[in-house]
Amino acid sequence: MRNAQLTAHLGYEDGKDAPSVQANRRNGSSAKRSKGQDGELPIPVPRDRDGSFEPKLVKKGQFWIDGMDNKLIGL
Repeated sequence: MRNAQLTAHLGYEDGKDAPSVQANRRNGSSAKRSKGQDGELPIPVPRDRDGSFEPKLVKKGQFWIDGMDNKLIGL
């Protein structure tokens, strides 16, 4: 789901070449461990070179996630 958010943010699909006029590109992912009702969950968070990507489901700096099922159903 986060990769789809990054695709929408950057405007090109993963595995495809970025438009030549766009300087911001995909830059791998970082590991994040979030805590919820069912314990800890490792989550890979995709990055962009500018650092302008803000995930909507689990935001930057957020480590506690409650009601993840409700968030997924809402999307």
